Amino acid sequence: MFIRQRQSFHSFPSQMASLNQHLEHVHHQIKDKVPQVDRISFTLYDAHLDLLRTYAESDTDGNTLSHHEYPFSECRSLQECANKNLYRVINDIATTVNSTRNHSRWLIEQGYLSSFTVPTYHHNQFIGFINFNSHQSHVFSPKVQNELMPFCEQINFTINSEYSLVHSILTS
Repeated sequence: MFIRQRQSFHSFPSQMASLNQHLEHVHHQIKDKVPQVDRISFTLYDAHLDLLRTYAESDTDGNTLSHHEYPFSECRSLQECANKNLYRVINDIATTVNSTRNHSRWLIEQGYLSSFTVPTYHHNQFIGFINFNSHQSHVFSPKVQNELMPFCEQINFTINSEYSLVHSILTS
């Protein structure tokens, strides 16, 4: 596992579709450049309950983990990513993560071997993570990370648009 400094996001035009549909669309685009990416998901952070929740995902195999939640305080490496605006790469999930956690066990059971996790922010406030998973180990090299960053920016724009809409409805 290694953690690398993340660069800032830029805005891209939003598409009028749900986040799941957007992730599916982006996933198909990514497959052209990085065919080893087998799943993309977004985990939303609930600061009031200190929970990370799988909010949306694109899994070409059809095995989903929607609405799974786990305490953010139990994920030290993800806390470091969020606090320091870093992204995380795990090259061999089975030997690196704690397999007693439901989410980690699910990833291993689905055959995912590597992951790339990028924090997302709304007006400089941490709101969650964009996650990429692969059935192959050691996929997310620095070169692959650079190829995925424009897609992260597209996903981030959609997440921020949806986040803004929900919060404007809740505060009106």
